[in-house]
Amino acid sequence: MRFGENSRKAGSALITIMLVAVVALAGTAIYAALDHTILTKDGYALPGSTFTYESSGLKNTVIIAGYDNGTYLYLNSYADKDAIDQMESEDELKVTIPNVTIQKSNGHVNVPGIGNTSSTTYRVETETQTATITYILNGLIYDFKVYEETGSDSVTLKNSDAKIGDYRNPDIPAMSFENGSKKATISCVCDSIDDLYLYRINVDEAFGYYLGNDIGIPTNMGNSTSKDIYTNYGDVTITISNDGVMSLKHGGLTYSR
Repeated sequence: MRFGENSRKAGSALITIMLVAVVALAGTAIYAALDHTILTKDGYALPGSTFTYESSGLKNTVIIAGYDNGTYLYLNSYADKDAIDQMESEDELKVTIPNVTIQKSNGHVNVPGIGNTSSTTYRVETETQTATITYILNGLIYDFKVYEETGSDSVTLKNSDAKIGDYRNPDIPAMSFENGSKKATISCVCDSIDDLYLYRINVDEAFGYYLGNDIGIPTNMGNSTSKDIYTNYGDVTITISNDGVMSLKHGGLTYSR
């Protein structure tokens, strides 16, 4: 999270560091990702919940937009509703170098604005570095710290305004699109902020998220009939009509309903 950078993907870099815990060790990286099997069961941070983090004296606030497949989706407080970012996590712990032990422990932390909350902490130690990362609320970062001989660095949750509960599946059918034998889908993930819904686009290996109304039309369309949605493999262009989304375009191919 590049604190204060007002751009479409501002915040994703440090959030990725926080949530994937990339620790450089002699030119090799340890990726300490989230093990969902030992997460807290206190509940989930619901859409509209805000969390303010601090790193090196700089603060940034994220707004929860939804939750999908074990991962929180969020917006930066200064960004528009097109800039949905993913708090990256994995289904199991992965270590890319041998002979390093990752310690896992469950406990409780006093979360500002929430109170005593179940937590899961991962700790990695080497001869020169120690890194810890703590999660709360089924995958939300609480803090991330790296200690080494030359100093330390950290990202810490400083404040929150959160509603805790459970997510429900909206009664909105998925949309299917085709180009020959190739298929694409848009599915409604959950209720989101401002009476909107969080949608996920899947086209081949590309996936991304956006906020839209109850028939899948993205926010901030104005009088336009198309809109680009960011995915992990380039933008997907959505074309809409009064009846909803009519087609998707990605990688030079158009997928139609």
